[in-house]
Amino acid sequence: MKIEKIKLENLEEIVKLHQKYLPYTSSKIGQGYLKSLYKSLVSNQQHHLCLVALEDNHIIGSISGTYDLKKTQGIIKRDLSFSTYLVILKAILTLKVTPYELFQKISFENTLTGKFSKPYSTILTFFVVQDHRRKGVGKKLLNKYIQSSRKNLGHIYVDTLISNKSAQKFYKSNGFKMEKKIINSYIFKLSLK
Repeated sequence: MKIEKIKLENLEEIVKLHQKYLPYTSSKIGQGYLKSLYKSLVSNQQHHLCLVALEDNHIIGSISGTYDLKKTQGIIKRDLSFSTYLVILKAILTLKVTPYELFQKISFENTLTGKFSKPYSTILTFFVVQDHRRKGVGKKLLNKYIQSSRKNLGHIYVDTLISNKSAQKFYKSNGFKMEKKIINSYIFKLSLK
């Protein structure tokens, strides 16, 4: 297994895996939205760190994060094309995602903006393919993320749904402490200093 930065040529595969292993609001909106999201993250490496774990040239896990959530939200909004907004509208009209789910996602993201002590990183996406779980892939990805993050970071934050007990256990076992509850998620923090 090797871990490296996500490349633009990885987007097709990573989007499909994201939809399968992170089946939440962003995935429901569709591949067009996710491609735009990952393209924004990968293309702006000054503000983001995006890694994949590869085995036999196939993605078996991924982690991506930002050093400034407010800037990332601005970059993503700026990079969304008219056609991506149409994809979002189509997802609503075809009932793949409800307006309430979108409202809840936007409210959650807005609530997080400005809540973290700088300098920080926050993990945006993180998954390991089912057949590779409990084999150390997630731990290796997380450790590489921590090692590759900017120098002088104070904290790394991550959110996970209240219902996702396995993710909570994973973060706790890797030194994260539960910080607070926001809407239907827990915020975990790893102090690096």
